[in-house]
Amino acid sequence: FYSTNNGIVFRSADNGLTWENNYEIWSPGAHRLNALTTQNDVLFLWNEDEAFYTVDYGASWIQMGFNGLPVNSWDEPYFEAVDIKHYGNAILVTIPYNGVWITFNFGNNWAPLNDGLTNKRGRYMAISDNDIFLASSTSSVWRLGANFEVFTGNIYNDLNNNGQKDAGEGPLANRIVGAEPLGSYTTSNNGANFNILQKQSIIMFFISDGRYYKLKRPAIF
Repeated sequence: FYSTNNGIVFRSADNGLTWENNYEIWSPGAHRLNALTTQNDVLFLWNEDEAFYTVDYGASWIQMGFNGLPVNSWDEPYFEAVDIKHYGNAILVTIPYNGVWITFNFGNNWAPLNDGLTNKRGRYMAISDNDIFLASSTSSVWRLGANFEVFTGNIYNDLNNNGQKDAGEGPLANRIVGAEPLGSYTTSNNGANFNILQKQSIIMFFISDGRYYKLKRPAIF
């Protein structure tokens, strides 16, 4: 993938021998349009006004929400992310003069992650195990350590409500798994296993049915 400063994204499937126009994003005076790949095959694209992601190698792009982000003098969400990291089920961004912000649902809700961070002119992040390192524009490096942990588990149908998995109690695949207090969530895979990133001060997990709306009858014109 290659992005230009006028909002065009190109994609090559043959190591750069040929390129195709994959996506276009327009914004008045757009600049600093960047793209980066992260773990879990998620590609992010953003400029100073908008952010998008794709999980299918650019076949479709989804716009991220900005709910909860700081606002500028025009009362508009102030994004202008310098760096984006995809860590487990969380997305972290650095925003000039506003520190680090985190979302667990692709931008539907954002929250600051700045406890103890007195220099909020952060730029680039690096993640190692449970530590998050932040480099600032004033040559300092900050570390947020041991605040997060990846919880793993398996979901099964506890038919007799005894709190343990017995014979005949099958797995519950594709269920939504949430965790409080930050409200992060993920889904169990086909084997009913899950892993979820959450603060170590976790209070509770909750499980809900993963059924979604399905088309039962096509439109008639």
